This record gives sequence, structure tokens and C-alpha cells, in this order.
Amino acid sequence: MNIEVALQRYKDVFLPDVIDNSQGDFLAKHVPMRNLLLIDHDEPTDNDKKNPLTEEDIYERVFSARDDDQFVLVKGASGAGKSHLIRWFESMLQIHKQDNEIVLYLRRADNTLKGTIKQLVELEEIKNLPNTSLYKKLASASTTIPELELKNTIYYSFINLIESDDGKAGEDEERIISNVDRKHFIALLQNSIFKDRLMDTNGPIDRIYNKIAENKTFEINDHAAEFEIEDFEIDSEFRTALISVGADEKARKIADKMLDNEEYISKLVQH
Repeated sequence: MNIEVALQRYKDVFLPDVIDNSQGDFLAKHVPMRNLLLIDHDEPTDNDKKNPLTEEDIYERVFSARDDDQFVLVKGASGAGKSHLIRWFESMLQIHKQDNEIVLYLRRADNTLKGTIKQLVELEEIKNLPNTSLYKKLASASTTIPELELKNTIYYSFINLIESDDGKAGEDEERIISNVDRKHFIALLQNSIFKDRLMDTNGPIDRIYNKIAENKTFEINDHAAEFEIEDFEIDSEFRTALISVGADEKARKIADKMLDNEEYISKLVQH
């Protein structure tokens, strides 16, 4: 055995992330996953947790000999191995597929609409279909929006949604925040220093931008594109800054309400 060739193969196979490796290299490093839960509701109950399954159990129950349409969502904490499990499912589907079946595997590293079309038209099974050349042109079209423009669009779309909302979580439910507070919150969002804070690097708008921007889709980002309590926490220093810039009275009122009030801020986040 050529030791240099063996060492190179070792480096090729044993990587921290083998999601995009060949099927053989991926399976060579794969460690079976256990303690998985298969549920048909949002969050697992204590009773669900009493019956953990293996990846083979999940595959047999969900994918084996099933012709009906299904949507399976893989949930778990960041770093839990969600992408790895999905890749294993894909490998099993490839191995067990019938002669008249194909498996279309779309990688999340390029999961915009254009990226999805690009992945599809590059598959051997798709290349000879009608209009493939048209799809290729669509996938290569340039529609890049400048970063600041897109971030501002996200921010003002957020304000517009709140202005159009009735403050309810759904049909026939009580308001999460009062209509008065909703208007005061809009005034705060329209304040320049509060906007700068939300638009800052690593702030909520930056997180959402990094989740949806096409030039960011090759970066693995498990952070949810949503607001968190920390985004709206206000201290006395920021409250003083609002006064010093002559902020709208409505903005100051809701800032007072948000000051060191995590319970109330959680309602704003939910809203």
C-alpha cells in the first residue's frame, strides 16, 4: 500500500463536515444516530421521549415503500446533526430506489430560488427536459440587491407588517399587545437611534439578511431569522439617549414600558 495515497484518502474522508462528500466517503464515516423522535405535532411530549428511535427505524416508518406525498421536517439544536441525518436519508433513498425512480437532493448551501433551479438543471435526469436552457438563463441572471438597500427593505417591511397587523396571534384570540402599545412600538421603530441599533452588525436585521441574501447562501447558518428578547432590551442609558435626541413621546412611553421588563418584551417578540 502506498502510504502517501492512504494518508491523502484519510484526509479526504475524515473531515469535520462530510455532507458534500461522495456517498461512499460519507457512509465510511457515518456513525448511526439514535435517540430520535418521530412526531406529528410541534414539540415532543414526555411520552414521546419514552420511545426514542434509531435512524433505521425512522427510515422504515417514513420512507420505506411509501408512494404518498410527504413533508418531513428535521428539527434539532444547532450542531445536533440535522444535515448529516438528511444526507443519510438521501444515501438510503439512492441505494434502495427503483429503476423508475430518481432522487433529487438539493443542498441547503445554495437554497435560494435561483440556487435551487441551478442545482436541478445540473442533474443528469433533468438536462434533457424541455426548456432546460431557459431555466439555466434564469439561474444565471443577476438580481443582486445592495446590502444596505436589502436591509432597509427588511426593516421597513417589518414596520409595515406591524402597522397592518391587529395585534392578535390568530383568529378569535386576545391581543398580544394593546393597539395603543402597537402604535407606540411603531413610533419607537421609526426612531433613528433605535433603528441603528436593530440594523447594527450581529443585530436582528443583520441576522435576517444573512439568512436570505443570495451572496450568503454558501455559509452554513443555523440561526433562526427571527427576533429575540435581547434585541429589544432597553437600559436607562438608551432611555436617556432617546430623550436627548427628542424622540417622539410615543416612542419614549413604550421605551419606559420596556425598561428592564423581559416579560413585556417577550410579548413584543411574539407579536
